[in-house]
Amino acid sequence: RRLVKAAQLHIRRLHEAPQSFTASLNSIGQPSPTRSPYLSMRGYRGGSQFRMTLLDYLFLSLAPSASSFVLPSVLSPTRHHMLLQAGAGRPRAGTGRVAACGDYSLIDCGDLKRLEKFGELTVCRPCPSAIWQPRKGDLWKSIDLEFSTRSADASKRGSWEGMEQVPADWSISFEEVDIRFSLAPSDQGQIGIFPEQKSNWKWIRETMRRRGSHDEDGLLRVLNGFAYTGGSTLAAAKSLPSSSSSSLSVVHLDGSKSAIQWAKRNAEVSAVDSETIRWISEDVMTFVEREIKRGNKYEGLIFDPPAFGRGGKNSKIWKLDSDFSKLMQTLPLLLSPRPAFILLSCHDPKWTQFRLKRELESAIADILRQHGGKVDAGEMVMRSSVGGNDLPAGVYARWQPET
Repeated sequence: RRLVKAAQLHIRRLHEAPQSFTASLNSIGQPSPTRSPYLSMRGYRGGSQFRMTLLDYLFLSLAPSASSFVLPSVLSPTRHHMLLQAGAGRPRAGTGRVAACGDYSLIDCGDLKRLEKFGELTVCRPCPSAIWQPRKGDLWKSIDLEFSTRSADASKRGSWEGMEQVPADWSISFEEVDIRFSLAPSDQGQIGIFPEQKSNWKWIRETMRRRGSHDEDGLLRVLNGFAYTGGSTLAAAKSLPSSSSSSLSVVHLDGSKSAIQWAKRNAEVSAVDSETIRWISEDVMTFVEREIKRGNKYEGLIFDPPAFGRGGKNSKIWKLDSDFSKLMQTLPLLLSPRPAFILLSCHDPKWTQFRLKRELESAIADILRQHGGKVDAGEMVMRSSVGGNDLPAGVYARWQPET
């Protein structure tokens, strides 16, 4: 309370000197110069849990206009993007933007929720990063399926309303990458797909096809870690045309057995050759370290690590902030002497595209000198199909050698 009150005294200075406002927060809440200026806040709004920094809160609650001043430099580009959308309308779409495609489209987002179209069903589910107001309020009145976090039982995460409308064979297609997903409402509010990855699936497909056209009778091996329900796995597995003389071997690696089974269903409905994919349910770091000891190499590497996870036989814990650097150290040891690509993505708002790019460039510095090419990075931004709010949904960094 003292911190908020003190910050309110300085809010007028924000228009003229953003840095003085930041310094005031640091001096009150973070006396040590080596500690992060972010002060995390938790709360509940509309039945959904959310997290934001104190600067985010003050910006949204006290600032008269998001477009009237420059944001403090300590805000990450991802938060800058989100807060501009909250206060000044739609942001500019990033390089990894995803528009309506196939059977999927984003309608709108806001008030900690997202409104989407999956085939014939309009679905509303939690979205903690959507801290702005919805743009298309009238469209939120026609919801077929909604995940509600309101429950009298504190042990339950939430429940779905409208389950009677979900078909037994619910699935959608992404025709550009020739992939189909089997969908089902889960207890965590997910339905089995991350559509913001669509631009990366397309990139994998195009990169693999170019590589396959240059290789004669070569074997292209791809490792997809933290693979979940297999969007990137399927994109790689279906990348080569039937006329290609190259062959494929894709390892789908995830610590969750249920995710593996779900990915297998997606492979089946996508008509993927079962011999192409090797399914591994194991802790990612444990498997990777074992592969390095065995001397196994891959032409393509894909990792989409969560902020926190638990998997494998011994339920090992994964923490992005502490374990990501260990994963980066393994990349040069896993990559084949004839590499095709590396793709990293992340959904933690603390990780910006610049941070992810820098981590990848540092990890493969020797490979960059040897094979050339540059690391490309951007935000995965989902665009509304009807003029609603766009949704920043993570960042990516990817590399391929010079051709």
